[in-house]
Amino acid sequence: MTAPTESRSSPPTLLEETEPLSPNPIPADIQIPRITISPPSPDVSTVASSAEDISVFIAGGPRSSSSASVASDVYELVCLCGGDEDPEPPDSEVRTLYVNGSWQTDQEAVQELLYISEVRGEAVRLLYNDGSGMSPWPISPCRTLPTLDHPLCQALLMVWEQFFSAPENQNREFLVIFYGDASPYIQQALTQSRHSPRIVVVGISPTVFIQGDFRVHNYRVSGDFFSSLDCRGTRAENTTILPYSSGLEGVFLPSIRCPSFTWAVRFGEQCLVANRGEDVEDRGGLSQDAERSQLPHSERDLAVVIDSTDPSSMSRLLEWLNQGSPSSDMEINPYPQRCPDVALSALYAISRVSGLVQEWILASVHEGLDLQICYSLILMHTTFAVRYFFLLFTNYPQSRERFRTARIVAQSLYLPSILVLVFDYGNVLRRLWMPQEILRAIFISASTISGSIVFVECTRWMGRGLRHRVQQFVQQRVIGSGLPVGTVRASYRDRAGFIIGFLQTVHGGLYLPVSIMVLNQIAIQVPRILVRPNNTAVYDLHNKSAEENWSSGDVLAVGQTLNFILCAFVLFVNLWFFVKSVLRHSRRRRR
Repeated sequence: MTAPTESRSSPPTLLEETEPLSPNPIPADIQIPRITISPPSPDVSTVASSAEDISVFIAGGPRSSSSASVASDVYELVCLCGGDEDPEPPDSEVRTLYVNGSWQTDQEAVQELLYISEVRGEAVRLLYNDGSGMSPWPISPCRTLPTLDHPLCQALLMVWEQFFSAPENQNREFLVIFYGDASPYIQQALTQSRHSPRIVVVGISPTVFIQGDFRVHNYRVSGDFFSSLDCRGTRAENTTILPYSSGLEGVFLPSIRCPSFTWAVRFGEQCLVANRGEDVEDRGGLSQDAERSQLPHSERDLAVVIDSTDPSSMSRLLEWLNQGSPSSDMEINPYPQRCPDVALSALYAISRVSGLVQEWILASVHEGLDLQICYSLILMHTTFAVRYFFLLFTNYPQSRERFRTARIVAQSLYLPSILVLVFDYGNVLRRLWMPQEILRAIFISASTISGSIVFVECTRWMGRGLRHRVQQFVQQRVIGSGLPVGTVRASYRDRAGFIIGFLQTVHGGLYLPVSIMVLNQIAIQVPRILVRPNNTAVYDLHNKSAEENWSSGDVLAVGQTLNFILCAFVLFVNLWFFVKSVLRHSRRRRR
């Protein structure tokens, strides 16, 4: 696979720093575009940036009464930035809105809201899109578009009307960020809103592109599958193809939290800003008569305007460039930093190697077509194990950029790895009806393991209803709380991550070790029952050559025993961390 390229760049972004940042070391995997420093001129106006030192904070409790008019059947949440001691700003100051894709649950949309507010450093409002009013077809011509009386369309109109009716917002602009298939609701609302010329829309990985004479710019990556189904939209002038980040989340189905979209989320609207005359402390509107100068730029340029009369402007620029990566970067690209983390990573790596060794040993009891299929699966599983270790060892910030192309290729193997699991599952089902009962038990146990892995992976992308029910159960029964109402605090980020990852944690950390241990115990009995029914010993390694021990299945029995012990230890460690996490989040609720 060749390294992805940009089809074209966005217009140069004009940026002026306003407030100092807390300097942080810049991670090695952040791709900083080339900066063009230009002196102030009458042709170039400045745009306020989000260069404050932010601490994402979302406070609980009801919002001001002005938001009560938003449609009651649309889930709404506001994420605030600032310190815990900062007062809650009025609704009229929240000038950024996020609408999620329909395949996200409400809890996942809240997690994305936290990310956007952290990246942009400003208050962001969420209007939850549940996908109602549209057909599920991913291709635009086949979709049934929502009507204007849909609750989400009405909520958008109400939010815009409330914002622009405030006297202080007469010369400001409103920003809407959407992901996936949220655009039809936004387009319907834009066609009916008298404020549409002052509304700026940024689409991240859109599956449906907004049509019409609106101020919209879309960002996608070259391998995004669903976004590429609309060929007309992907080739439009207002669509920019971004390069993959070295810390990318995925090649074919990236979420809005993928590091490849970080710069688009942070500054994606700057190419659409038409007003340029407001105070620099406001990210919002500028005079509509101002003309943006056409600065020479390449595909990776940002234009930065520096006020030569301000002696501290350069230092603020350097501090802005030293902004650290968002917290989601560590979730997507985890790497051990402390001794316990290194020990845990080594333990999980050993268990993965042990599972691969068992695949090799299984070849000793196969023959004919089954042996050929076994060797094919061994080759593919070995390839994906190498992929796993390569990504793990290059997750360190200093290594990501150095191996960027190789990491993109490795991430592109995710989809083939799922197809291999499906093939493995079909192969196991093919052999369920074996004449010997113990072999049937082995393949039934193996089918539950491989089938559950395929099922859980599919629910990540297609099982929104199941994910929602699981997350709702965890919220209400395990943690004992509901969805945040009005506003929430930054500490909710950890809780949201626990709730969203609960299904994968229980499956990968508890269910799989138990299932593998059961499979190991059954496989240990194969030589005793099938090869030497008159000998009750589990192992019979004496007085036989290595080849005889291999073909009789005794080597397989020994390997299964060692794997059983290792899985038992992994299960104990996972259970300890799982219980600890549940207790920690429960204590937070009781405070």
